[in-house]
Amino acid sequence: MESPNTLILTNNHSGQVALWTATALFAICPPTFIWLGLKVHPKKRTFHYINTFITIISVLDYYRMASGEGHRPLFQGIETIDGDSRAIYRDVYYQHYANWSLCTPVTMFQTALLSGMSWKDIAIFVFANEALIQTGWVAALNEDFTRKFVWWGFSIIALLYIIYSMFAIGGKAATLQHPRVAFLYYIVIGGGVFLMVAYPINFLLGEGFGLVSVGTEQIIYSILDILVRIPLGFMLIFVDKLTDNHFHLGDLPEIVVEERSNEKAGRVYLE
Repeated sequence: MESPNTLILTNNHSGQVALWTATALFAICPPTFIWLGLKVHPKKRTFHYINTFITIISVLDYYRMASGEGHRPLFQGIETIDGDSRAIYRDVYYQHYANWSLCTPVTMFQTALLSGMSWKDIAIFVFANEALIQTGWVAALNEDFTRKFVWWGFSIIALLYIIYSMFAIGGKAATLQHPRVAFLYYIVIGGGVFLMVAYPINFLLGEGFGLVSVGTEQIIYSILDILVRIPLGFMLIFVDKLTDNHFHLGDLPEIVVEERSNEKAGRVYLE
């Protein structure tokens, strides 16, 4: 029996532009966050450090994808096109999952930090976020249609717990803080939940059922990553102004920021 022709679905020009645009936007953020961090006391730099890390990882991963790496074709099935049987392959950008496995738990950690939930709940919350990414990663690279959606289902279970945690656990903790902190937290999770739900929907439309092109899929993922990280980063960096200095749970302990070599001379801070 003659082997069917092969058709590989790849990224298009618009999708490539989206990847380069995201790379450029993320590249601007680290020096900006560092510069803003130098203007505040060292113990107030928690969110500056976290978001600098997130955007550095993001620019590296997006640069790799924009440069044409970080993806592989996966078999999608055999279709008859114009009377010819063709094996359909679709480029899956696994680099997204490498990026999310590092950035998403850290992004959600700072959201949990803002809420004021306990360290125990923060640990479980961060673990659930990692579980969401890892199970989604397995689903994305699975060529068996049934197993792909079994693993996608596992990731949805983790997502449901995350949403529950954000509102039930984080919301309860936030209400114990000043009203301005609680208000900011609900703004953050309101937008956050909307964006988090959009990710698995894009997975279904792209890697799942192939209803949108690879280029459209990359445009959507790029927009989502930008919206999840950059606005949130600036909001948390300016948390003191937004809450009128009523949020203190993110302050770094003095033992972390003081010069250990000058203990005898007293507490010394890097200005």
